[in-house]
Amino acid sequence: MHMCRKHTTLIFFFILLSVKIFSQTDSSACPPNNGFEMGNFDYWVCAAGTVDGGGTVHLTPTQAINGRHTIIATGTGTDRYGNFPLLCPYGSGKSIQLGNDNVGHEAESVSYTFVIPANRDDYTITYYYAAVLQTPNHQPQEQPKFVGKMFNVTDGVDIDCGSFEFVASRNIPGFQVSPTSDSVVFKPWSPVTVNLHGYGGKTITMEFITNDCVFQRHFGYAYLDVDENCHASPITGTTYCTGNTSVSLTGPYGYAQYEWYNADKSQLLATGNPYVIKPPPAGNTNYILHVLPFDGGGCEATLPAIVSFSPEPLNLKVIDSLGSCASSGVDITSAFITAGSTAGLKYQYYTNPDLSSILYSPNAIRQTGIYYIKATNKVDCQDVKPIKVIIYDKLNVAVKPLLTAFYPHTVDITDRSIFSGNLAGITYSYWKDIAATITLPNPEAIGNNGTYYIKMVNYLGCETVLPVKVEIRIPPPPNAFSPNNDGIHDTWEIPQLELFPECTVDVYTRYGRQVYHSKGYNKPWDGKLDGEPLPIGTYYFVIKLNNIYPRFSGFLSLLK
Repeated sequence: MHMCRKHTTLIFFFILLSVKIFSQTDSSACPPNNGFEMGNFDYWVCAAGTVDGGGTVHLTPTQAINGRHTIIATGTGTDRYGNFPLLCPYGSGKSIQLGNDNVGHEAESVSYTFVIPANRDDYTITYYYAAVLQTPNHQPQEQPKFVGKMFNVTDGVDIDCGSFEFVASRNIPGFQVSPTSDSVVFKPWSPVTVNLHGYGGKTITMEFITNDCVFQRHFGYAYLDVDENCHASPITGTTYCTGNTSVSLTGPYGYAQYEWYNADKSQLLATGNPYVIKPPPAGNTNYILHVLPFDGGGCEATLPAIVSFSPEPLNLKVIDSLGSCASSGVDITSAFITAGSTAGLKYQYYTNPDLSSILYSPNAIRQTGIYYIKATNKVDCQDVKPIKVIIYDKLNVAVKPLLTAFYPHTVDITDRSIFSGNLAGITYSYWKDIAATITLPNPEAIGNNGTYYIKMVNYLGCETVLPVKVEIRIPPPPNAFSPNNDGIHDTWEIPQLELFPECTVDVYTRYGRQVYHSKGYNKPWDGKLDGEPLPIGTYYFVIKLNNIYPRFSGFLSLLK
């Protein structure tokens, strides 16, 4: 899908049209290409035009104009303002883009006209839409708009509850402010269900229109998709199969109120959506669903449901939990998640147990939580199972920050005893830099002071890089000697300094006067300065081995 970007002031409209309809001659099939399943605009009427200064849209039928009426066959992108998918997950896998992001006070529409079969008095249309609107400070008639219309051609009247008009504003019910731009509001995918009870044999037209603002500064475009899976009733889950322990009757989403009744509506059985019946009732049990819409959300409707039994097997198996790292996420669409389930099941993914909120990216979950997998078999039996997803922010491991050894010994940073935490399934590598680009040749025998880095990766792909400081020391020198010519400790002996010919040794009085200096330590200090014995007392020494090792210091007692 190509999308121009000419201006930063935007109005986006996204629509998914999921229409449960039937052809003019066959009450069991949908009208041809109502869901763009042919990958074109056959049977649809495209139109294009302009919006004038008074806000009136002028449209002329036309062939599909690329960039204004565009087929979208595949796609996984999300809207950059509302972060919902461009291709609505409720749909059939085909969509169109209506309009574009030019701002030449353009307007576009698509419409579809069909005849409801004469024997179909329970006809229902459901469409889904999402909208993203920039909210300029214009008069209402000057704003960008998204309009949906449902028209009874036979009787020449509008079907009001199936029609709507969204005018760009910051106060549209159900809209949220975009997290990426406070001048934009959006509404994620939302359904409108229109019950056309009693319209059998009538001709119906549905039309959707987008237009820019009249000042050529803000624009709109739309995505439409049609679910060509037509049902006699919008209530799903009415069939249960061998293996089902309950039935979950699910009415069309997006209504304000749901009331479930028995067959003669003499008893209110439940409210809300879905209605779970456990254990399943006898086959061919009748129920009635009464739905009340939100304002602008469709028509009030009374919908029948007949629960039936099928011997077709349905066995859904889902693993209990799955973990991964935030960088890669978790893919719950992988085959091993449902291994052992009945073959040929169709899966859908949700964020809540009542299945009212679809999971837009089930192949890249990056938030810990419980998600739900719904399986549907070929006779429309359904089952739902939860799966717990755990996202790990980082490895729960630690390493000793400082490791030391006395020269000539070395430090082994591969020693597992220096690590703590959950070390299961971890692999280790050793580096000279924190970016882990320069390999450390001998991590098991480090003989130079410095900070080194250990990269740890577990079986989930979680990784972390931790620093460890290495210090190679020499044993501390004697802290006293007695230069009294008795042959015992007459000099300050430091044997280890023989290994460091470039070392320097300095001794100071407590007042900071230097009384001894040596480069190399071939001749130990005898407690004299310029050949004269120094008085008994405490002295301060500083020894620098070379440019690699840090200097060290301490106090020294001169005795008699």
